[in-house]
Parts: sequence; structure tokens; C-alpha cells
Amino acid sequence: MAKIYGQKSKYLLSGDNKWRMIGGFIIPVLVFVIWFCTSKLSLNIALSKTNAYITIIVIVLSFSVFKKFYSLAFKNQKIALKISNNFRKGWKGEDKVFDTLKTLSDDYIIFRDVNLYDKGNIDFVILGSCGLLAIEVKSHNGIISYNNNELLRNGFKLDKDFISQAKREALDLNKYLLEKINKNIFAIPVLVFSSKYAKMRFGFNKINNCFVIQRGFLLELIRNLSNNLSKDDVNLIEKELSKLYFK
Repeated sequence: MAKIYGQKSKYLLSGDNKWRMIGGFIIPVLVFVIWFCTSKLSLNIALSKTNAYITIIVIVLSFSVFKKFYSLAFKNQKIALKISNNFRKGWKGEDKVFDTLKTLSDDYIIFRDVNLYDKGNIDFVILGSCGLLAIEVKSHNGIISYNNNELLRNGFKLDKDFISQAKREALDLNKYLLEKINKNIFAIPVLVFSSKYAKMRFGFNKINNCFVIQRGFLLELIRNLSNNLSKDDVNLIEKELSKLYFK
């Protein structure tokens, strides 16, 4: 079994928890507070000696304001829960890829949720007989294609340039190791789609200098890549990256 460093992405887990709390708890509580205050105000006015017409107008306006607030709150609740679901899909997708990667032999070392410069992260770094890989995971499904220097899903442009993101993370890893161990070690960028419903026909050919692959073929890709690192290099890289988890 592969040697493993790290745990689930703290960024994705905290994002999921934060937005699920906002959507599932905070907004409903605010709605209840507004409803309670509106109802109490209306009841107090109704029991007071205020002119009947003014009382009716105030009550109608109060409940009209509450209705608008409720509609706005419900809309924002749906947005918050949608954001939470996106975070949840993200960490579940990473879990699926991790379940695949951890079946690698002890010739490999897996670094999970690699934070190099306290901004952003690399989902997985794989070190071993494959060389050095920087893996970015996406949970999108659909037909993934490439046209006019753009990655497409079902014929439409994706919301972000995932290939550039994967390549940038690989370059960050190269830069980090150059700074720390004074070795210019090339990191191979890999973009992995975790969903079994993501379909693509790139094979093991690079797309704009990045492997783009479905999770089911990830192990085959890793095992087919040739090692360009010495045992000493592997030990140096492991020693340096492991420090990220024992600060």
C-alpha cells in the first residue's frame, strides 16, 4: 500500500460546513425572528387604542415586509445550500480519487491537500516510480472535450480554466522544491475528473501539456509513466513535503 501524508481538504470541508450552516440554520432562525417581531408588533398595535385604519395599514405593511423578507431569505437559503453542495461534491470527488490512489503499491507516496504557500492547494501530489505528479481533481460530469484551446463540457466552456490551474499548481511545486532543496524537478500536471459520468477521449495524450483523464484510468496512467527521479531525489522530496504536515 502507498505511503500517505495528509487528510481531506480543510478548505472544502469548512466551506461545506459554513454554507450548510448558513442555509440550514442561520437563515431559518432570522426568518423566525423577523416573523416573531412582526407578529408581536402587529398584535400590540391591534390591542392599542390606535386608529383602526392606521392599525390595519400598519399590520398589512408589516406582513408585506415580512413576506418580501421571507422570499429573499428563501432565495438566499437555496443559494447557500447550492454552494454547500458544490463544496460537498468537491470533497466527495477527492475522496473517490483518494480511494483509487491508496491502492497503489508501496513504490508510491501520496501527499493529500498540499498547501505550499498558504494559498490554494494541490489536491494530490504523487511521488514514486511515476516521477512527480501534481493532481487537480474536478467533480464535473458530462462529455469533456477540447476545442480552440478550451476545455468544454457538453460543448460549453467550463466555468474556469482547469488545465491552466493544474499546470500552475505543478509549476508552484517545481518552484517550491527549487527553493527548498535546490533541485529543478519537473512536476507533471494531471487533471482528473472524479465522476464516473465524465466521459472523454484523450487517452493518455497530453492536452496543452497536461494529462486530462477520468478517475477510472488514473492508476493505469500513473503506472505507465516512467521515473526520472533517483532514489535520493525521492527521499529528498518526501522529506521536504512531509514537513508541510508537521508544522
